[in-house]
Amino acid sequence: MRSARKKMVRQLETCSNVEVRGTVRFLWAKRFTSTEIHSEISAMSRPAIVKWCQQFEDGRTDLTDAKRQRRPATVSKHIGHGAAKECYKFFGAAGGRHYSQQWQE
Repeated sequence: MRSARKKMVRQLETCSNVEVRGTVRFLWAKRFTSTEIHSEISAMSRPAIVKWCQQFEDGRTDLTDAKRQRRPATVSKHIGHGAAKECYKFFGAAGGRHYSQQWQE
């Protein structure tokens, strides 16, 4: 006969988005409400949980981010470096003060 054990919950220090979404999907499949899921998971906002539950209800099974078209995170060097040099020449060490003084005159 197994002895009764207290139900203990471990707090994870880090978890990936996919792990959180998988947990949401698991609890959603067990018929937890979004409010109940939110009380179990602090790593995701309630509106995000509602969104994911709706997507699971609509048949989504993939837990990864959908590919989105975004602007590039960096500017190409030949454009960015030249623009930066021009800004520095114009503003100099004074920063934005030169710009604002020029237009106040």
